[in-house]
Amino acid sequence: MEFRRRLEGARRHDFLFVTVDTGKPISIHGFDKIFKVLRASGNNLPEPLFAHLPRHTWNDNFSRQMDTNGVAEDKEKKYRSYLMGWSETSGTAATYTRRHTRKAAEKISLSMQARVIGGGRDA
Repeated sequence: MEFRRRLEGARRHDFLFVTVDTGKPISIHGFDKIFKVLRASGNNLPEPLFAHLPRHTWNDNFSRQMDTNGVAEDKEKKYRSYLMGWSETSGTAATYTRRHTRKAAEKISLSMQARVIGGGRDA
């Protein structure tokens, strides 16, 4: 953060990863390269480590927070689109919302199966 702060170009936007010469946001290719270098470093990093992983993690956390707050799905999509910088009509927010719904449904199904297998009954 100390280095980024000294780059005038970096003060004009909120992107975390910037070029060292201009302070402009790095390209998608540059961001991907960071993760490629990290994977090749031999450090014990989580697998799989790829550039899109932070987006998935953020969206999973966001979905859980929306559930905790009792936010309706249509509002969740609207908020997600805004925070991720997507057009509300792009459909990208719906993709992550469906992903969360699928995971939640799978968890509920497994819980029901465990009760049946364990001799419990599910109504």
